[in-house]
Amino acid sequence: MITFEQKAEMAKRRATGETLQSIASDYGVTRERVRQLTPRLTADAKRAMRYPNDYTRRVRPAKPQAPVLEALRIGTFGCWTVVKIVSGNGNGHQRVLCRCECGREDEVVAVNLTRGMSTRCSECWSKAQSKRMKAMHEAKKAA
Repeated sequence: MITFEQKAEMAKRRATGETLQSIASDYGVTRERVRQLTPRLTADAKRAMRYPNDYTRRVRPAKPQAPVLEALRIGTFGCWTVVKIVSGNGNGHQRVLCRCECGREDEVVAVNLTRGMSTRCSECWSKAQSKRMKAMHEAKKAA
């Protein structure tokens, strides 16, 4: 089993132009295995440079939320109008308090607003869905 430090050393040696055969013979693996590991090793080496005290860290740094939040302050998304920014929901998603055209208020994940995945409250959605179903039923009757 090759340790992380050995893999990082392999990546450095490969980046300097050393041959697959010379690296493979030093670690007791095949040239093919060194070739297969090289792209992953490069990513692991970059991660090790980013987090020098934690080689096992696999979490990407959080993206800044400021542009999304600025867009939300002035936005109306479908039937939703943003009232205020509430807080995060524990997994990194910002939540906002919105008011639907029908007057109902609810907390919505901000990303769902900006991606168009949440456009109305559940009551308005149910009403619209029942209208669609009635129209579909009438069309089947007419056919």
